[in-house]
Amino acid sequence: MEVHHPHHPTHKKKWSEYIIEFLMLFVAVTLGFFAENYRENIAEKHKAEELKKAIVYDLKKELNELEEYKNQINRQLINVNKLDSLVNVNPNQIDQKDYYSAIVNTLWAYTFVQNDRSIKEAEAKGIIQSNPSDSLSYFLLRYQYFMQDLKLGEELTIESFKDFSKTIAPAITEPALYKKAWATFPVKELPSKIGIKPILKLDRDKLTYQVVVYNIIFGGVKVSLDSLVSNGNKMIEIINKTVKVE
Repeated sequence: MEVHHPHHPTHKKKWSEYIIEFLMLFVAVTLGFFAENYRENIAEKHKAEELKKAIVYDLKKELNELEEYKNQINRQLINVNKLDSLVNVNPNQIDQKDYYSAIVNTLWAYTFVQNDRSIKEAEAKGIIQSNPSDSLSYFLLRYQYFMQDLKLGEELTIESFKDFSKTIAPAITEPALYKKAWATFPVKELPSKIGIKPILKLDRDKLTYQVVVYNIIFGGVKVSLDSLVSNGNKMIEIINKTVKVE
């Protein structure tokens, strides 16, 4: 006994149906592409915003450190000018603790370590354009310029301290007291005692010239610090206009 299956004739598609299917497939692929591209743009925008927030965070921390740096420079200027005044007083009337404190508290350098990782990353990703006409880029260029200026001031300060330590300090101090002063830095345990060794006029004159050099260098460093704070705050202000930073 034979089994016969009913025969179903194959439907032959029209050209219009092929075109519609192709268009539907094309639209689906295109929409998928745009959706993926949109998601990537959103993700990149989010990353850019997070990086800008990191820049603001790093800058705020850095500006606080720069302000403390300026305070330290002011303290050193007070010490160096105090030392210049002391050497012109009768040595029998000078307290050795005040005298050696002024020397020791002058002869150390504060070097600033910049944290510019977030800024460099933003430049590498094109978030900060290397275009002086762009306000953020403009103030960044100025910030970087004055940071280099600060580094130059630090180098000059260190060289001046070396000269002072080698040529002037041996002539205006007593070795035992000088050693003790540094051993108890900051000078707290050195006892108060009126009277220091007499200082020759030639050595007083050398110190006066050195003090002038210090005032020039420290004055330049303070200008760099003020300029860094000003341009850093401008960068923060610009970023705050484009992204909400808590």
